[in-house]
Amino acid sequence: MRKIILFFLTFSLFVTATLFSKDREVIIKLKDNSVLNSAAIKLKDIGMVIGDNRLNNLTLVKFSSQSDSFLINRQLVLNEVVNFYEKRNEKVPSIKIFSKDVVKVRRKLFFVTNKTVESIIKDFLKSNEKKLFKGNKWSVVKIIAQNKVKLPTDKVDIKVSLLNETNFNRLPFLIEFMDKNHARLKSIRAYAIVDVKEAVVVATRNIYMRKVILPDMVEVKEIPIKNKNLNFFKNPREVIGKISKRYIRKGEPIYREIIQQPPMVKRGEIVNVIAVSRGITISSKGKVLENGFYNKPVRVLNLTSGKVFSAIVKSYGEVVVTF
Repeated sequence: MRKIILFFLTFSLFVTATLFSKDREVIIKLKDNSVLNSAAIKLKDIGMVIGDNRLNNLTLVKFSSQSDSFLINRQLVLNEVVNFYEKRNEKVPSIKIFSKDVVKVRRKLFFVTNKTVESIIKDFLKSNEKKLFKGNKWSVVKIIAQNKVKLPTDKVDIKVSLLNETNFNRLPFLIEFMDKNHARLKSIRAYAIVDVKEAVVVATRNIYMRKVILPDMVEVKEIPIKNKNLNFFKNPREVIGKISKRYIRKGEPIYREIIQQPPMVKRGEIVNVIAVSRGITISSKGKVLENGFYNKPVRVLNLTSGKVFSAIVKSYGEVVVTF
């Protein structure tokens, strides 16, 4: 029995020595027009290897983020295979490569359409509706974007940024498509036209400049809001008695920038002038040369000297000047 075992061991060693004493041969056959679903081009993806299965997982090259096709020639494959053996301190076998002079490898792509972008933006708006719309009714009227965008299928992440949220009539978005390493593959701009409704104080008729707003001139009405930064009034009582700073059209919402308080002092009115200097207070009379509002400067004529000076309106019929 021992003799038989020794015989087989000796025979195995002989066969192994005989095989490795001969030059190994590796045959590689490349196919043209391969379509891949990954960024790395491996030898097994574009051809067949005979003689060394380890070469199947050899990465020849990688697609860049901007390219969706690559041309591979026989010399590139030969160099990578030789490097494979040299890095392992192995003897380079005889290598035979069968293919066209150049083979084309394409990356599998998919298309992002308007419907895809619309869905992305609607999801973003819904997730941020409390911050953007503050509980008001809203709906997307239209999404404007590029017709089609080509992207590789190994793209895994989407980043959505709202660039400006002031004007609801045209909200600008930047949509970035990222790879697994969070590097940007592609970005597109899109716009959402959104209808936002809010109950605010509006004019029931045309209101001319410098007119006092009366109760029958305003009402609360739900209307589309285009600009979120305007300070609209919600209660008519906040508006009644104030003065329009410009012409207000019927149906136009009323906000703080277009109305003001009635003047505390009126042009031509004789007022008390309180002069303050180093803790000493002196009272006199003066004539106001223009309408004046609380805590705002106004020109006043000194009735004694005839000189004009600037004073701050502090209450009805009273201005203060500091020396």
